[in-house]
Amino acid sequence: MISFLFAKIKIHPVFWFVMAAGAITGHFWEIAIAFFIVLVHECGHGFAAYKFGWHIEQIQLLPFGGVAKVEHASDRPMREEWLVILAGPLQHLWLPLVFLFLFLLRRSGVPRTSNCF
Repeated sequence: MISFLFAKIKIHPVFWFVMAAGAITGHFWEIAIAFFIVLVHECGHGFAAYKFGWHIEQIQLLPFGGVAKVEHASDRPMREEWLVILAGPLQHLWLPLVFLFLFLLRRSGVPRTSNCF
């Protein structure tokens, strides 16, 4: 299922310029984290749409946001539409817990294999 969603992801070409600008200006990790948050948000919409049997055309990641394109969403029941709409923002509820875990893991002195944090 997850591989199905990842196969639908398209990254806009201008996004790579934004990543390069972040690397040049020393803000690579900030941009990478923002990219990850947008990716998780859009995958939330995509996962909910997939569970309702909607045809997902693509999940497009733009330089400053994202779009989950689905086919014929207007002919679906209102309940399904609302759940697909809310699935994106609901992903933001568990994300802080992941980052808190990573922060606490870093502070606990657990040996790391690289300096990526």
